[in-house]
Amino acid sequence: MNKFVTFEGMEGVGKSSVIQYIDEKLKEKNIKAVVTREPGGTKLADKLRDLVLRSDEELILPETELLLLLAARKQHIEHFIRPHLQKGYLVISDRFFDATYAYQCGGRGLPTSVLEKLNALLGLNFYPDFTFLLDAPINTCLSRLKNREKSDRFDTEDLEFFRKVKSSYLNRANDDPKRIVKINCDEDFEVVCKTVLNKLIQKIAQ
Repeated sequence: MNKFVTFEGMEGVGKSSVIQYIDEKLKEKNIKAVVTREPGGTKLADKLRDLVLRSDEELILPETELLLLLAARKQHIEHFIRPHLQKGYLVISDRFFDATYAYQCGGRGLPTSVLEKLNALLGLNFYPDFTFLLDAPINTCLSRLKNREKSDRFDTEDLEFFRKVKSSYLNRANDDPKRIVKINCDEDFEVVCKTVLNKLIQKIAQ
């Protein structure tokens, strides 16, 4: 069962809710699964997450943001993802490296060549077995953000930023259709969740 599955999508698309539903259904089926997130997944990575997400007086430069995220990912891979895969778990992560391409390269405008060189240098060329890209209209996602009790730096970005993020995500899905499964989330929540669950069960059975 040791498969690594990631969920991607912009803020407000419903990732966390879908993952919670999936996690509950997998437990009912007695499937050995564990859920994690990025940035985060270990004690040190969670501390780096706080640095990346919180609003501070000092502006976090795009390059600094990228380096913090990659540092967290290295810890996450070596101290959480790999060990659980070795123990036979299905590992589900809320975001992974596709998010870095979408947000830091797409949204922030950092060159993909820089990210790829850093990935190679740091040993971060670690790929999910498959990825679900949850997609919905930007206006729908931004409307949902208004109802959040807590927000972070990314929640307050402008419309153009999210357009770039969404475009980057869709381009990656088009470039890697065998790995990335795009899911339309502009539908009834229960329908979306059941669609994802069915596709996930099919994938892990392969």
